[in-house]
Amino acid sequence: MSNLMEMLQDDLYETGEIENTIDNSEILSENTTFEENVSDEDESENNMVDEEVTLNTIDLRSWLEIHKENLVDTKIIDTSNITDFDNNNNVLFKNINPNLKDTILLYKNISDYKIFNLTPEKMTLFGESGFYIQGIINDMYKMKIYGTKTTVFQTMCININDKNYPIFCNKCGKTKLDDTTFLNINETKFNELINNNTNYNFEDCVIIYNPLQKITEPMTNKQEMLNWLHTKLESVNDISHAVKIDNAMKFILFM
Repeated sequence: MSNLMEMLQDDLYETGEIENTIDNSEILSENTTFEENVSDEDESENNMVDEEVTLNTIDLRSWLEIHKENLVDTKIIDTSNITDFDNNNNVLFKNINPNLKDTILLYKNISDYKIFNLTPEKMTLFGESGFYIQGIINDMYKMKIYGTKTTVFQTMCININDKNYPIFCNKCGKTKLDDTTFLNINETKFNELINNNTNYNFEDCVIIYNPLQKITEPMTNKQEMLNWLHTKLESVNDISHAVKIDNAMKFILFM
């Protein structure tokens, strides 16, 4: 076995502890259809009607074969000359963006690993905790996929003014992801939600995302709070933390 392979032994493998950092009560159950009712009046005021979208799954090995030339921030390391490396079932990733942590990550059994079959806007490695893919559903909606060695976290977002606002969060085992149908909220409904501060309460936000307790001047409305969380998310390089912020943003939007 080569020195490189020895460096990538069990210390890089997912322990499963990441799942214990996420409160399951904040995540909808597997294969849930997300639906918000919008009145006919709302739809007539906005040419963006609610859109039903079905996302199909694909195994990670096939997805990488399709998109490996378009990953931009990440590349697949050529392992053809590494002794005893199973190139059909294993893959080595490396971050190549100079602004990202210089990380090499090994994934096994990628033929069994399921993700949604979407064109990537980006793919990066989150330290040693896993990978992050931002997939394109259409011009309005994005799907975030966070992959650990055991679990796939999914966050569907509506994109408004170049900001991704989570509207659905889920997790499942890496082999358990199924084709899923979503009914997205439209832009009119989103504006109603984010501008409705009737039930907004900063203390509730702190409960869902504890680091907010360090804020000396609490945000007074949803928009301000979500902007702060969006900025915070851009500096996060850990899957458990990123998923926690996604769930907090969804909670606050719909509170």
